[in-house]
Amino acid sequence: MNIGGIDVGTSGVKCAIYDETGKMLAFARRGYSYVKTKNEYCLDGKEVWTKTQEVLKEVAAACDGKISGLSVSSIGEACVLVGSDDRVLAPSILYNDKRGLEESCQFIQTFGNKQIYEKCGIGSNGTCSLEKLKWINDHESYFKNTKYIFLFEDFITYCLTGERIISYSLASR
Repeated sequence: MNIGGIDVGTSGVKCAIYDETGKMLAFARRGYSYVKTKNEYCLDGKEVWTKTQEVLKEVAAACDGKISGLSVSSIGEACVLVGSDDRVLAPSILYNDKRGLEESCQFIQTFGNKQIYEKCGIGSNGTCSLEKLKWINDHESYFKNTKYIFLFEDFITYCLTGERIISYSLASR
């Protein structure tokens, strides 16, 4: 039984496959660029998916297609907004992008950071999904065309399986 993991990072995606003894059978990595302008940092979900497919093809070929299971990990809070046609609507705002800081302050003023922490396990700090989504809702017209909101881990899982799921650790953010 061969199992592996896909890791979606800020600068690239990698995948490793192991046999049941822990021996690495295959490894592949593809880099991609993220968009950086002044204080804005974005990543194109379409490119991430394309590069993920490339690493999967490479490792599958090295294992004769014998992969029993995969896990997916990712950069965390960056949201991939998808329309009703399953197409990515815009580049994803990364955690280190300054957009969302003002929204974070608004959440703290409205709810208090203690209450936010008690509900989510993390305080409001300008890096989390909700703050970025609030900024997008208030400033970008494409938000109204959003049917699904994924984080990168969930987006890749959805592309692979057609199932919309989220891990508990990311859902709280």
